[in-house]
Amino acid sequence: MKIAIRVILIITVVLLSIVLLLKKDDFLSKATLSMSVDRQNHEPLLDEYNSLNEVFSKRDAVDVDYIILLEKENKSYKEEVDFIKLQKLERLKERQALADRKSVELALERDKYESEMPLITKEGHLSLLGRIAIASINVNMPLVEGTSASDIAISAGHLENTAYPGHIGNSVIAGHRGYNYGLLFNRLDELEKGDRIVLTTSQGTFTYEVYQKKIVVPEDTSVINQTDTHRVLTLITCEPLYKSTYRLVIHAVLVE
Repeated sequence: MKIAIRVILIITVVLLSIVLLLKKDDFLSKATLSMSVDRQNHEPLLDEYNSLNEVFSKRDAVDVDYIILLEKENKSYKEEVDFIKLQKLERLKERQALADRKSVELALERDKYESEMPLITKEGHLSLLGRIAIASINVNMPLVEGTSASDIAISAGHLENTAYPGHIGNSVIAGHRGYNYGLLFNRLDELEKGDRIVLTTSQGTFTYEVYQKKIVVPEDTSVINQTDTHRVLTLITCEPLYKSTYRLVIHAVLVE
């Protein structure tokens, strides 16, 4: 009897152990399966996370390099702008200095002429510069400073603020056309290219050669524009005869 009871107990213990082992294996299998499923479900997310992390890391590195490049370019651009501004300022100073020097030279030149010009009295005070002679049209008359009606009534007048005869620039001389043949600039329209015009002043004799003849409207002031490189002469009178509708203009260049 006792032996039977022991056998039953042993069998019971063995069966319980087997049951426990089976349950443990089932639990472990389910747990493993669950972990495998979870891993499969999350692997794409992990891959995407790792990919994005790599992209952002690279972008951050690129951004840093780009910022450094921009800083260098901005610095270079600022330096270039400053250099250009400095160059413009220097050129402006040079031009201003040149303009000041030209003004001083012109003032000195005018003072020199005024100190050498004798005064004559002929229906008022006229400042005599010299004479103008044009052999091809038989002109030989006084040359005075100024172009007012009284200045050019019996002479040719040098336009103020234009170059003096023989000097660099455009020396402009005006005269009446005159009603009588050969009087004043009456025959000026007969001048042709190559004709000579001789101006005599206290500073010497200056010979100009005609290179252009044209007719312009009175408002065209381009004919009295100055030049910084040539010694030219411009003669101006009315056109046509007996009227002042247009202006007859003769351009000549210094040859002697």
